Amino acid sequence: MARFILDVNSKNSYEMSEKQIDEICTSINEKLLNGEIFRIMCIDKTTENQFYETESRNRLSDKQIDNYKKNLKEEK
Repeated sequence: MARFILDVNSKNSYEMSEKQIDEICTSINEKLLNGEIFRIMCIDKTTENQFYETESRNRLSDKQIDNYKKNLKEEK
């Protein structure tokens, strides 16, 4: 299994709504993965640490990493 980081522009706002996040997850599953087994989770609704021209600034923050770990713990 491969692991990816996907940054999605929240359309000129700082934070995405839950509805937007759900639509993106559903779309990825239906259009790209054709219903295959996968896990996708939002670790940050904001544009923090994203979309800089200098790629080294597009890093995951400690908060984003902690959100990922928290989501994994909640699934157990």
